[in-house]
Amino acid sequence: MQTVQSIFEYHDLIEAIVAAIEMRDIHTLHHSERVSNMTECICQCLKLSAEECRICHIAADLHDIGKIGVCDAVLLKRGPLDENEWGEMQSHAMIGSYILGKVERFATIAQIVRHHHERWDGTGYPDHSAGEQIPLGARIIAVADSIDAMLSDRSYRQALTIEACRQEIEGNLGKMYDPSIAAVALKNWTDVLNARRKSVHIQISEDLFTECHLRGWSGMTGKLERAAVVPDTPRVPNTILRMSEPTMSRVPTDNRDVSCLK
Repeated sequence: MQTVQSIFEYHDLIEAIVAAIEMRDIHTLHHSERVSNMTECICQCLKLSAEECRICHIAADLHDIGKIGVCDAVLLKRGPLDENEWGEMQSHAMIGSYILGKVERFATIAQIVRHHHERWDGTGYPDHSAGEQIPLGARIIAVADSIDAMLSDRSYRQALTIEACRQEIEGNLGKMYDPSIAAVALKNWTDVLNARRKSVHIQISEDLFTECHLRGWSGMTGKLERAAVVPDTPRVPNTILRMSEPTMSRVPTDNRDVSCLK
């Protein structure tokens, strides 16, 4: 793997960019942070080198960056996606890889991001890669990503129980997931779940989140800082509260033509 020192220097900026993207959808807020925490835990359980752990951690932070190219009508849809919408949602892996591939030092991370929805049996996307054709980091993120998705509420379903999530991982060994990596995650299940819970954020109500999204985050810092803590509600990263007025702008949500990226 490539040297990560220069990449790691950009980690705070990376987290801020990811936080800005996740501001678009209350139901996936902090998803990337939780996935990166679990990814790092699994990497450590696999006894990977410090450099490999860092690369995978940063790739997990950025795994959904391509969703910036998915229109709001699809990303925020409150219900199942139709075939065309699902195709656009799937394009986020390629879009993310394209964005990151513009920076030479992110080449390894770009490939991990491209393949994080591949499946061990070759039925994933975008390239239908199988087995060890899939980059190691992508195989690790696939497990962590699935765990967080299953344990999180979505607009169209409630979160699964921890036991149901574990059974899904077990049932897909050698199908969706690299069996050796998923087995390590299951063996260290408590540690992986504890890593998922590590994030600490300021909580806000859904009403305030919606107001921020509709008006744009610019000018809302004071209101966010004064917001009372509301149990069991989505949270805003401290990074967002530290952002200054001129730099806090809405993420573009127009339906741009991204066919050139496919």
